[in-house]
Amino acid sequence: MKKKLLAGILALALCSTNMPPQTIFAGEFTSGNPDVVSEEETPEIFTNEELEAAGETDEELSVFSSEEVPEFNDTPDEAMAAAENEGIDLANVSGGIYTISSAGNYTFTCSSASTTNIIVVDGKNILAEEKINIYLNNVNINTTAGPALRINKNVKAIVTIYLTGTNNLITKNNWYAGLQKDNFDGSLIITKDPDATAGILNAISDGSGYGAGIGGSSRGGESYGRNITIDGCSVFARSKYGAGIGGSNGGSGYNIIINGGSVTASSESGAGIGGGEGGSGEKITINGSSVTASSDNGAGIGGGKGGSGNKITINGGSVKATRLDYKPQNSSEQNVYCCTIENKNSDVVIIDGNSTSWEPKNHLAVDPKDTNLYAWLTEADHTITVGTEAVSYTHLSLPTIA
Repeated sequence: MKKKLLAGILALALCSTNMPPQTIFAGEFTSGNPDVVSEEETPEIFTNEELEAAGETDEELSVFSSEEVPEFNDTPDEAMAAAENEGIDLANVSGGIYTISSAGNYTFTCSSASTTNIIVVDGKNILAEEKINIYLNNVNINTTAGPALRINKNVKAIVTIYLTGTNNLITKNNWYAGLQKDNFDGSLIITKDPDATAGILNAISDGSGYGAGIGGSSRGGESYGRNITIDGCSVFARSKYGAGIGGSNGGSGYNIIINGGSVTASSESGAGIGGGEGGSGEKITINGSSVTASSDNGAGIGGGKGGSGNKITINGGSVKATRLDYKPQNSSEQNVYCCTIENKNSDVVIIDGNSTSWEPKNHLAVDPKDTNLYAWLTEADHTITVGTEAVSYTHLSLPTIA
């Protein structure tokens, strides 16, 4: 049997090369010179004569013939590929935490109606130039253990969250954010999965609500919420003392950008977008989006109660804010003012004869009962056409300034 096995190995090697047996094994059995191989140095067990003497026939070796040698390829195992496409079911995560510790793509699903299991991104072994892509597919996290999704302080890489369907990141812990960003330098991008028809995120700091909906934490993390971009998706963010989007209670919000999509951000004493109670809101930019930002005691956009605002930029879109504590400007650094335009029928809106329609046409994307358009325009005279009706606006009033 040993002879058959050894002979089979030889046959397999010969099937993959045209070289004679002596050449194949020369490198292993020569005494020192790889270029010269003597017959004495070649093991006799691999000679044709020895094989014949051992009584091994072609028929006996046919099990190893080239026709029956199994083929190998680089195609991934189908089962493994299918498992990867199915993603990580948060409902079945053991230990209550799924930790992302290396760069790459991570798809999360949830087979149960909701889960208390959370996601943590740890950057200990992730380089700043690498990328972390998190795909949330109808995930519903409702937890008291901490933030539903947490990005640790040591993460310097860009974290992008892609949304499919409706996703909930809710904490009922008093101190944490629903989607918590503890890192100072790294960027967080929230967007819709390009293959999805809808991408929705509800991020809420429930309980006492000292953390932000999206952003900072009042305990165990950082109070500020900075370098956050929302791009072309639907986001609802809420807190009580933290900002809807931005800083936690006492924390500031900085460099928050909203590009397209629809956003509703609210708080009781923090800003809707900006700082938590006592915190400032600075460098907040809204580009062509439908946004409602509200607060009972702080600014809709800017600082929380007792805080201040600075560098608020609004370029197009429909932006409704309960209050701004800083005069907003457009990208040309011109002061802009809110012009409320009725558009019950969602007609095409043309401003100052531009060839392209103003988008959105009204505020229905964030409020199904609000058919007004809240356009922020310069103080100059403007002609606004809604459908076939043209109206001249000669005075635009600024919302209340704290």
